[in-house]
Amino acid sequence: LFLDDDTVRHELFTNFIKDFPKVEVTYVWKVDEAKRAINNTRFNIYCLDHDLEYDHYCHPAYEGDQNGNAVAKFIAENIPVSNQTIIIHSWNTVGAENMVNSLKGFKTVRITFGTHFFSFLRGLISTPTPL
Repeated sequence: LFLDDDTVRHELFTNFIKDFPKVEVTYVWKVDEAKRAINNTRFNIYCLDHDLEYDHYCHPAYEGDQNGNAVAKFIAENIPVSNQTIIIHSWNTVGAENMVNSLKGFKTVRITFGTHFFSFLRGLISTPTPL
C-alpha cells in the first residue's frame, strides 16, 4: 500500500516499482481510500505519509482525522501484527513520530522519502518474506 498526496512521489514510486513486476501496489491518496484498501486487502508492506492535506504542511503538529496518523491508528486497531513492514516516509518529524507511536508492536521504520527510502525498499522487496 502506498499512501501519499504528492503526484511526483506517486510517479517516482511507480517508476521504481517497475523493476519488480511481481509486486502489486495499491496506490491511495486519502485516508478514506487507505482504510477501504486495508479493509479489503492484507499488505506485506505499507508505505505511509503523514501530511495529506495543505494544512498539515502549514502546521506540522496537526493531528486531525485526515492525515497519515489516522491511517496508522486504523491499522493498529484493525490489523493483527504479523510479518508486515510499515514504512513511515514523511518529512514531517512530529507527524512521523506520532505515527510510529500509534503503531507500537508493529515492525515500523521511519525513512524520509528519497534515496534511502528506495534503497531500503529495494532490499525489503528482494528479501523473501517468511510465511
